[in-house]
Amino acid sequence: MAAMAEAAGIPLVRGSAHEMGVKTAAMLHVVASTPAFTYANDSTYYAQENDVLTEPLRVVDGALEVPMRPGLGVEVDRKKVREYEVR
Repeated sequence: MAAMAEAAGIPLVRGSAHEMGVKTAAMLHVVASTPAFTYANDSTYYAQENDVLTEPLRVVDGALEVPMRPGLGVEVDRKKVREYEVR
């Protein structure tokens, strides 16, 4: 879809669905690596109070920074994940 939009000169924007840090990190990588995402992208990550990441995503100059460590660039706190288990 992004390639078709780019070929047609149609800019893309990414919205947010109150996702946690893992999905936010994944979407940061998608947006940063896809030229068609030219508009400012939305995220509600700033409102996340109890994320499952060991370290929060960084905000630099008012924007979420793309994590640069291996994989998605984030580490999951398994103890926090267990807090969200449905039992």
